[in-house]
Amino acid sequence: MKSKVKQNGKKHILIVEDNEVNRVFVENILLRNGFMSTSAVNGKEALEKYRENYYDLVIMDIMMPCMDGYEATRQIRKLEKANTPIIALTADTHKGSREKCFSSGVNDFLQKPVKITELLRAIRKWI
Repeated sequence: MKSKVKQNGKKHILIVEDNEVNRVFVENILLRNGFMSTSAVNGKEALEKYRENYYDLVIMDIMMPCMDGYEATRQIRKLEKANTPIIALTADTHKGSREKCFSSGVNDFLQKPVKITELLRAIRKWI
C-alpha cells in the first residue's frame, strides 16, 4: 500500500537514473529547490519503490540496465489509478525516441544534458 504522507508538505519526486553522477546532479537540484526525492537505479527498482510509496512526479531515465524507462513507464501506468506525471530524461538522440517515450506513457521529454532551468520548468509544469 502506498504511503500518501508528505513530509513537511514537500513534493516527493522519484528519480530513476542508473548513472550516479546524473542521479546526484538531479537530487541536488531538487533538494536546493525544496523537493524531497527518492532514487532508483533501474526500472525494476523504480517499480518496487512506486508500489510502496506515493510520488508527486517521476523523473525517468530511458536507457537503463535490467528494465529500461520505456517498460518501467508502461508498468507504472498499469499500476496506478491517478496519472502520476513522468518526465523522460534521456541522452538518446535516435530519431523517434521522443515519440517512443510519449507512446510508452510519459508526460514530458527532456534531452540530456539538461539545463537546470529546463528541468525545474518541467517539474513545476506538472506539479
